[in-house]
Amino acid sequence: MRAFGVDLSEWQGGISIQRLRDEGVEFVVARLGGADAGLYEDASFGEFYADCKRLGMPMGAYFFSSAHTPDEARTEARYALSLLQGRKLEYPVYLDVEDSRHASMASSDPETLASTIDAFCSALAGAGWLAGVYSWSWLLGPCGSKLDPYELWICDWSDSRPTMRHGMWQFGGSTNVLRPTGMAGFAAIDQDYAYEDYPAIVRERGLNGYEEEEMTDAEMRKLAKMCAQECAGYVYGEKDKKRNLNMYNALHWGFVYIEQLAKKVDAICKKLGI
Repeated sequence: MRAFGVDLSEWQGGISIQRLRDEGVEFVVARLGGADAGLYEDASFGEFYADCKRLGMPMGAYFFSSAHTPDEARTEARYALSLLQGRKLEYPVYLDVEDSRHASMASSDPETLASTIDAFCSALAGAGWLAGVYSWSWLLGPCGSKLDPYELWICDWSDSRPTMRHGMWQFGGSTNVLRPTGMAGFAAIDQDYAYEDYPAIVRERGLNGYEEEEMTDAEMRKLAKMCAQECAGYVYGEKDKKRNLNMYNALHWGFVYIEQLAKKVDAICKKLGI
């Protein structure tokens, strides 16, 4: 799959999400906030969030980082989580690492860089968010396997996809060789392709403020009934109605009990963090 999206910040404040949709945009990733001028919430994030929710536009977020140690990253993560409280997102929450010191660390101290990214992302993942990191492949590559648990959003303004693993690719902004730079009345908008069905992933796993999709009692009993009928018919055949009915009743309520028990066990495991 491939979905077309844009990433926005207060620099695009007032942009029409409806107009972006009319021009083919399928998702938005908005700047949640950052730490490059003290900890702050992006002035337009609330506006973007409200408009996306109103229009049913899938949305993700990114946090512009100034963390250069794991402790600093955990501080940023706590603040980001406070901004996310009570909100639901369909795309990952990314840590944006692109300042000059991050670039220097990629060659001089990739272990600390990787640990810094991991500290932020693991804090978000532990709180139930689909976490990722945004940067160039040359900066993230030296971090190695420490980034394996997280989504990667690679910046590479070119006409060919990055060779590094990625779920999203920022292919253009003020320079764009694939599409026009301007959209919705703005001269230049950062543009992206997503290659993962993040809205489905988020809902299936119960992340980003969503609860894991569960069958209703009626749906559960309907499935149990179908399974019981199939099993009883297979064992005794369609002609032996009495034995078939007894087998059906036993299997039916057996399936219902097992499903209920599994849900209880799963709930206990989640509370214990297993």
